Amino acid sequence: YVGVVVLLTSLQELCIQTPCGLFLFYAYWRGSSWRLGVEVIFNMWSIAGVWYFYVSEAILGFPNVHAPVTSDGRFDLSSALSFDTVYKFWIGFVIFPALWACVGAALAIRACWQISELCCRAEDSFQAKKQQ
Repeated sequence: YVGVVVLLTSLQELCIQTPCGLFLFYAYWRGSSWRLGVEVIFNMWSIAGVWYFYVSEAILGFPNVHAPVTSDGRFDLSSALSFDTVYKFWIGFVIFPALWACVGAALAIRACWQISELCCRAEDSFQAKKQQ
């Protein structure tokens, strides 16, 4: 079961996030309006990937990650601040994924607000034309 999480993460990065990321770059580069939908999809998949990879690691007892826990699952204060643990666990497993998820959520929310604004403008324009 442990390898399944890594396999699923790799597959979703290759099959979903990479094409969405390339489409998103292309949409930004061309100034396309459809970038908003792709941005929401890309960021939601990013957040989902962070969630199921990192949360499943914690649930399984950190089989793939250098974590400051003992074999019985208790927090190991003696190794929590070693260089390896700070670098591999606190920075690589806690800070960067949290940053990735927070930025992804902020960008997805921004794209949703922009979609909402575009819909309101289109509706206002439609109502103005209808009244003429």
